[in-house]
Amino acid sequence: EFDGCRLKNLRYEEYGKYLTEQEEWARQYGEDEAIVFLSDFHVYEFGGDGSLNPNENYINWKWILTRSDGGAWTLRTWGYG
Repeated sequence: EFDGCRLKNLRYEEYGKYLTEQEEWARQYGEDEAIVFLSDFHVYEFGGDGSLNPNENYINWKWILTRSDGGAWTLRTWGYG
C-alpha cells in the first residue's frame, strides 16, 4: 500500500501525550488496549498511491492498533491526526 516509499524510522513512545491518546483510541474502538506507533518515511518521485505527495518526507505518521483480553492486535487506522 506504500509502494514507492522508504521507511526511515518506526518507534513507540512509552511516555507523554501518546499514552493518553492510546486510552482514547481503545475506548473509541471498544477495546481494552491500544498502541500508537510513529513512523517517518520518504515518498519517492513516483511513489505512493496518489494520496501522498511525491518527494516529501512524512514525520510522526501514526499507526493505531487495538486489542482486548490479550488477543491479537488489529490495525485500525493510520495517518496524521
